Amino acid sequence: MTLGSQVVKNQYTRLMRDLWVKWDAPPIPEKNRVLQLERIIKTIAPGIPVPAVYTDRLGPATRGTFMHRDWALCLNELFFDEGEYTYRRFLMMATTVYHEVRHAEQFYRCLQALFFGYAQLPDHHFQLVPLDPETFGQMSVQQKVDLYQYQLPDRQQTISPGMLANRMQVPIEIALAAKNSSLRDFQNFINLSKDWYVRGQAKNEIQKWVNHIVTGPIYCARNQTKYSRDEVWANSSNRPFDEDTLAHNRQRIYQTSPLEKDTHHIQTNIERPIEGLIGVAHTQETRDCKRGDKIFKHLNKK
Repeated sequence: MTLGSQVVKNQYTRLMRDLWVKWDAPPIPEKNRVLQLERIIKTIAPGIPVPAVYTDRLGPATRGTFMHRDWALCLNELFFDEGEYTYRRFLMMATTVYHEVRHAEQFYRCLQALFFGYAQLPDHHFQLVPLDPETFGQMSVQQKVDLYQYQLPDRQQTISPGMLANRMQVPIEIALAAKNSSLRDFQNFINLSKDWYVRGQAKNEIQKWVNHIVTGPIYCARNQTKYSRDEVWANSSNRPFDEDTLAHNRQRIYQTSPLEKDTHHIQTNIERPIEGLIGVAHTQETRDCKRGDKIFKHLNKK
């Protein structure tokens, strides 16, 4: 199964509809809501290690992020603020969860592809360009070692869980799980029709994902933290959930990142079906409604 299939999308929308039915009656502690989301993720992505879900005060324009180094999904705690469980925020959260879990699937499928021989790590040729002293000086010791090793002539790449965990920046246990996973499951994944892929075939698309991931993070001097390029662009606003800013940032990311281009397509047609199953359209009049409001009273029927 894959989050790209309509079957899984339909399953997810039903689960999220059921979650909204019991979202605020009686009031549910945030920890329990997180556990409910983890159970939903486990249901829709049975072949993928389930990312841990937690909340944090992220950038005000950041709905959530997949932390591949920790194999965790971090949601903005604004979604869970007491008294702020609005219909709009619930739908935003539902879309965000699906989006970020797809990133987990992307990373895991890349690991599988590398172990099963369907993709390759970028070879040393792209690193043979002379580096200026300033760029070289900003590299970490490990980056310098990698640069030296990948410029060795005729170097044989040895694919091991430890090496891929380092190159793909994921926990070793995730790399081990991919190594020991089912080849048939992976083949079923790449044989699915994916008309939105720029490169036409899943194998070529996954190779593009691999290339993008292993180009490495960039350094954000503002808070001395490493982010992927996509994370930096997505976190570039100071306005909470500002739709214009979010749309602008999404456009910048989707134009350049094969991971985000794929994920954006995957998450489409998630919100509207949830609205349909709940029976309330998301409009200016309903966006700030809460679960206990009269507009949702039909959901209370046994």
